[in-house]
Parts: sequence; structure tokens; C-alpha cells
Amino acid sequence: MSLAPGRVVVVSPHLDDAVLSAFGLLTEASSATVITVFAGIPDDSESPGEYDRLTRSDSPRTRMHARREEDVRVLGGLGIGHIHLDFLDHPYRPTDSQPADLARAIAAVLPDHDTLVIPAAIGAHPDHVLAREAALLLPCLGVRLAMADLPYAAVFGWPAAVTGQPDPPFLDPSAAWAPALKRLAESSGRTPELIVDRLSPSAQRRKLAAVHGYRTQFDAQEAGPSRGMSHPRRRGHEVAWRL
Repeated sequence: MSLAPGRVVVVSPHLDDAVLSAFGLLTEASSATVITVFAGIPDDSESPGEYDRLTRSDSPRTRMHARREEDVRVLGGLGIGHIHLDFLDHPYRPTDSQPADLARAIAAVLPDHDTLVIPAAIGAHPDHVLAREAALLLPCLGVRLAMADLPYAAVFGWPAAVTGQPDPPFLDPSAAWAPALKRLAESSGRTPELIVDRLSPSAQRRKLAAVHGYRTQFDAQEAGPSRGMSHPRRRGHEVAWRL
């Protein structure tokens, strides 16, 4: 990472996104806090959504409590502060919140910082998009970075611009980045500057251990032949754009 992050705040859509996508920034910081936007507890009457069913949850309420506890343990073990907001995940909110509503809630708890990290919303997950749009409304007196959302940003591996290795002849791993980068450029009025963090072998091991701490999510993240976070073509890098 070509900057000294100082005091870092990460606006994370979900409980695990910050560690998945910005582990290097968080652990290189002089102090760090993660504000998780969609950490609200669903009502007892809610039936499990598709992802809850995938991860063998029959109670969204119980699962969200467990996920909050995982997040506290993982971030606490890394010396990182946490703030959980009460907005509900996409499957459980009856109407979509507005970015301005989220921005006000985030601003009310936003610590002093030198670097503000927001989701780029690569993959266009509705929660990531909404968190990005809210975070773009926040005041930032220091550096603003948009993190490449994992695993979506590297489903086909990292591109040559990240790894320094040639892309396959018939594959552009960065093709899915275009809509998110277009929106970030519109918001900042300039071309976002690519910043690559090459994680050392030790940092990779620490990150994988931290990600594994999100036990309710790890098997789904790792599912399939590409092994979401532990695959050697994915685990050694993190990416952000300076706005």
C-alpha cells in the first residue's frame, strides 16, 4: 500500500467485509475502527433468506446475534474497534433505506480518522451499493479509499495490473470492475487511483486465520473449486482506489 494509513475507519456493509477486503489497511493503521452498516437484528418472525439457508441457519435473528459475536471476537483479537449499526440486511428490510439516512447514522458515530475506507460495490450487491452511496455523502478531511469488495472483485483472480503477471489470453479478470469504477469516478470527478497492497506470507496467514473466525460464513466463502479466500491467486493481494 503506497500510503501511511494513520487512523483508519472502514465502512463495511456486512460483518466480515472489512476483514475480507481491507485486512492490510486495518492492520497497518495506527488505530482502526470498522463501522458495520447492515448489522441489524431481524424480527423473530422472519423466515431464513437464501444465504441464511445456504449457511444452515433456520433463524435469521439467532444467526445475526452469532455474527455480531464473531465480529467482536475477530476485530478484538486484532486490536480493531467495532461499531454495529442497526440497518437490516437486504432480505429482511421491507423497504430500502435511503443513502442519506444511512449517511446520517454513520456520521453520528464516525470517529476521527486520517483514512476513510468505503466499499467500491464491485459485484453490485444491493447492500454494498447502498453502503457505498451513503459513504460517498460523508465528510472526509483525509484520504478516501474505495476497497475492492472480496470475493466479488477477484472471482476470476486478480488482473495483471494487480499481480504484475500477464492476464490469460481470453480472460479479463477486471471486467466486472467497470460499473463500480465509473460510479466512483463520477462521485470524485477524477479517475480513481489504483492502490495495490501485497500481503506478506505472514499477513496472509493472519488474514486467513481472521477470516476463519467468521465461522458461520467461512464455508460459504470457501465453497467451490476456487476456494474463495485461500486460493493462491487471490489471497496475496488487496486492492483499493484513492478518490
